[in-house]
Amino acid sequence: MFFAAGLAHGAALEDGRTLAAYTIPEAVAYVALAIGFAGLFIALPFAGLVAFLALSAWHFAAAGRPRGHHPQSAIALALVIIGGGALFWPDTTRDIFTRLTGAPIPSLFMTGLATLGAIGIVMAMAARLKHRRGSRAAIAAVLAGVLLHPVLAVGLSFLAFHALPETIRQLERFGPGPTFAAVLPTLVLAAIGGMIVAGLVFGGVISLPVAAALAVGMTVPHMLAGDLRP
Repeated sequence: MFFAAGLAHGAALEDGRTLAAYTIPEAVAYVALAIGFAGLFIALPFAGLVAFLALSAWHFAAAGRPRGHHPQSAIALALVIIGGGALFWPDTTRDIFTRLTGAPIPSLFMTGLATLGAIGIVMAMAARLKHRRGSRAAIAAVLAGVLLHPVLAVGLSFLAFHALPETIRQLERFGPGPTFAAVLPTLVLAAIGGMIVAGLVFGGVISLPVAAALAVGMTVPHMLAGDLRP
């Protein structure tokens, strides 16, 4: 639910000055990149997971810049989101990764991910003590990671501290009308695609790892959306 509610924030291309719907060539590039990453996730699931988490951390941290967040706060938030589950709920998080990839998850990887989460917590606390902008979100993400199941914690942090603020920023900068017009085509297609994939999983037509590969594949291009424009 949290992830679906955040679809709008990546449904259009923003270059710093304008917000526009994907053109046909851009949409083709988006789908091609999505298929490629989904293929990687299916062929090499652990490598795909590592790549996805690394891209996600970079994306979350970079998103703080347009909102004026201090780099320390933005990096702390990113590390807590991707590593908090491994730190606070290691067995549950490992089981989630195993179910999503269909592959064994090395203990060394979980230790490394938990270490990143711990670094994020230290950075978040230091940023809050210095009253740096964005530090409240990082601390709230820490609390979510401690109190909530990892899926809920990541979903809530994604929506409350990334997707929703990005959408609000775009609405304030470009206006409701232009923003709605830019995101609607992709938003509708993504919602329909998500429902189809969910139906195929529940119907037993595709496995959860395949569904995860498709979901991850369609998520990655929006992190690299600036590279889709010539």
